Amino acid sequence: MNERCHEVHKVLDYVLQNRDRIAARICEETGKTLTDAVVSEILGVLDNLEWNIDNAPKILKDQTVHTPITLMGKKSRVYHESLGTVLVIAPWNYPFHIAMTFMISAFIAGTA
Repeated sequence: MNERCHEVHKVLDYVLQNRDRIAARICEETGKTLTDAVVSEILGVLDNLEWNIDNAPKILKDQTVHTPITLMGKKSRVYHESLGTVLVIAPWNYPFHIAMTFMISAFIAGTA
């Protein structure tokens, strides 16, 4: 988990360093204004990246849970594992935000 969070932090740094170039490309491809591209796409992605870095280790850690009486003597745990490939079918109106949000969430959960 820590390795994936570290890699997501690299993505965060990359988006921060290249936000002008990314915003310009969004404007070219979608016809959005620069302000709209920055506010609705770049800032949303940065917020999502930070949220994942801060919260994923807590959310995805293994948990010990109550064991039903019928399984007395056993221990119950919840652990998270990747289920495989992720497919995103999404509208075109927020291409960078939607793509990055789904890709980062899948990656941080263990789907490479």
